[in-house]
Amino acid sequence: MRIRGINIDINIRSELEQYEFHRARWLPDKLIASSPFYRRDNRPSFFVDLREDSPYYGCWKDSGAVDPEWTSGNFVKLLSFLRGEDYESTIEYLLVTYAQEWDGSSDNLTLDTSAFEIKSVRQRIDSNILAAYKWRHPYFSKRGISERVQREYGVGYDMRSKSVTLPWFNADGTLANVKYRCTDSKIFWYAKNAVPVSRLLYGIDIVYRKRAKTAVICEGESDVLSFAEAGISAVGIGGSVFNAIKADLIVKSPIERLIIGTDNDNVGRKIRDDIVAHLAGKIDLAEISWDERYKDANDVLVRGSIEELRTYVEQAKSIGFTFFTFEM
Repeated sequence: MRIRGINIDINIRSELEQYEFHRARWLPDKLIASSPFYRRDNRPSFFVDLREDSPYYGCWKDSGAVDPEWTSGNFVKLLSFLRGEDYESTIEYLLVTYAQEWDGSSDNLTLDTSAFEIKSVRQRIDSNILAAYKWRHPYFSKRGISERVQREYGVGYDMRSKSVTLPWFNADGTLANVKYRCTDSKIFWYAKNAVPVSRLLYGIDIVYRKRAKTAVICEGESDVLSFAEAGISAVGIGGSVFNAIKADLIVKSPIERLIIGTDNDNVGRKIRDDIVAHLAGKIDLAEISWDERYKDANDVLVRGSIEELRTYVEQAKSIGFTFFTFEM
């Protein structure tokens, strides 16, 4: 597969097997499943080409798509959706993982879209774009998030695209990116020409504003908002990867004790291990042990209660260095 002018050998089946597909059928030449983009789809309307010798290797098509933008696409577009991050961050992940020519060593560089070149990453975007999103949709209120919390985090609504808007801020409060999430499907996207979310933490500006010494780290924005509803400071990874850049953001922040509250699934457990690997010895770490009934913080808030969510945080167990084993 050729990405940004570089030929890289991606194990597409291995990448996709990390995620759950509804009614999935893994055939030698393709994956067939219900649409991953629409909650109500129960038909085998979606497929991915798994033929390594095919010019369409990794490409996908969804015959049940409502939005023309999501009827078909390449592998990077699909993986960015599954990882819950922007397109550029997924490009960076694939290059770091599979391209031996690039080590991703510079914290302030990203790949040019035309070739294997590097350029400075944009540090902020114009906050005036948020003026058009000063509307409210019941999307988050139905998920237990109050008006108070939505205002604090700047949640809005884009009437044109019919999507809720979630601004991502830098630590200094400047606008870095905006996530747009459709209210009637799982489809989301990010602002163009913005800071990649691989270099950000959702809610880090609130941590600085409150000088929070203890905070929870979780995956998605809805979980950050759920912890905020319970009066608990939190930051969100915004995807399925915790990297050195995000670790550095935490080390430099007011946080002294970090409680890991990632999702109660295989991906969440892998993120938990990555967080420990990056931060053990640099900051006090603890972790939440979710009951098997719950998937994440928002699930507890909706199906349980605020008090139960607070109890999970209060009962978080410290992580010692016994997590690591060294061979001499």
